Amino acid sequence: MSRFPSMRASDLDGREYDLPGGLPAGPQVVLIASKRWQQVLIEMWRAWLRRIERDVPALEIWELALLPKVYAPARPVIDGGMRAGIADPAARRRTLTAYVDLSRCAEEIGVSDFETVHATLLGPDGDLVWRASGKPTADDTERLEHVLAWWSTDAAAGVKV
Repeated sequence: MSRFPSMRASDLDGREYDLPGGLPAGPQVVLIASKRWQQVLIEMWRAWLRRIERDVPALEIWELALLPKVYAPARPVIDGGMRAGIADPAARRRTLTAYVDLSRCAEEIGVSDFETVHATLLGPDGDLVWRASGKPTADDTERLEHVLAWWSTDAAAGVKV
């Protein structure tokens, strides 16, 4: 099983998170994008995930923009531009940016690159317990729902997933 790579990320209001452990407890879906045009795919995932969120109230959805480390000096401008484009305060708090070595992150996540969106479900220890790429499909969401149902059952029984 792959593990989510360790990194420092900031939400669009400036709060810093050490990923993966710095996210709140409970199931966390992280939608990973690295290019502006991928926002279309992110919105497709969000539409699919809204229904699942209603059924799994503890589920939190995060958007993570991974950008090359070389852009880190421009972070205030890049993050500021993203912040200006998102009016909803809750959405700004759930949108993270990280300036990283993209090749290393891809390798650690177990994907070839970030030419498309990657949706991941993080386990309590940062393990990637579910992953899908590209446009969401019925099979992707069915597998996610299955994992979340198992997680909820084990959590209710006091078992650490």
